[in-house]
Amino acid sequence: MKIAIVGSRKRSFGPGKKVNKIAKEEVEYLVDSLDADDTVVSGGCKGIDSWAIDAAIKRGLKTHIYLPFIYDTMDYGEMVQEYYRRNREVVNESDVVYAFVPKDNVKKGGTWYTVNYATQQGKEVIVL
Repeated sequence: MKIAIVGSRKRSFGPGKKVNKIAKEEVEYLVDSLDADDTVVSGGCKGIDSWAIDAAIKRGLKTHIYLPFIYDTMDYGEMVQEYYRRNREVVNESDVVYAFVPKDNVKKGGTWYTVNYATQQGKEVIVL
C-alpha cells in the first residue's frame, strides 16, 4: 500500500522553530506501524514529511518523494501553486493519506488543501 504522510509546519515546529518532539515521535510511531511492503509517499518538506521519510528509510521501507519545482523567477503566488501541484501528486500516488494538521483548528494552508483534495479524490484520509 502507498501511504502519504503529510503535515503542517505549525505541527512540526514550535517557537523559534524548535522541533516538536511529540509530533516527531507520533510520525515515527506511525511509520513503525506500517507493513513491511508499504511505501511512504512524501512532499519532502522539513518536519512531518522529512521525519516520515527518515523513519521509513530507517525501517527499510520504500519511499517516494515529490518535490516542488521552485525557481528564482517565480513570484509568491506561483510558488504556492507549485506546492499545491506537488501536494496533488502526493495524493494521486497514494492509497491513504495521514495528515498531521495544526492543533489551532484553523483549516487553511497546504495540509488542509491536501486533506480536501484527497477527500475529493475519494482517498482514505486520516486526520491526526
